[in-house]
Amino acid sequence: MIANYICVAVTYLIIDILWIYFMTPILYKDVFAKIQKSPMKANMNYAILAYIILLFVLFKICIPLCETYKKHKWVAFTIVGFSIYSIYNLTNAVTFTDYPMKMIVIDSIWGSFVFSLLGVLYLYLQEYTK
Repeated sequence: MIANYICVAVTYLIIDILWIYFMTPILYKDVFAKIQKSPMKANMNYAILAYIILLFVLFKICIPLCETYKKHKWVAFTIVGFSIYSIYNLTNAVTFTDYPMKMIVIDSIWGSFVFSLLGVLYLYLQEYTK
């Protein structure tokens, strides 16, 4: 079971690093530069803390929640991913007047997708590593 958690955690980190690397120049860079009036610069200490909390959510909320579903257990991951990413983006939209709807939609879809993928991976590993 620990190996499954590690596999999911590493997969999430790799997928999200790729998303950030390729999508930041397209989606985030100009928006955040406009909002904060300076170039975007990531604070890695906060990034690490965010990933720790997201992994906590995956392992302590998504996994127990998926056990309550009879079919399509991965949907629990989708709902949680959508919720987290949507709340983050909607809070940004409330806080920053120039926060674009396009970013809210794209990032919410991304959260739904990546958490769904992690749910499918976790359930696959659970089934085939018994």
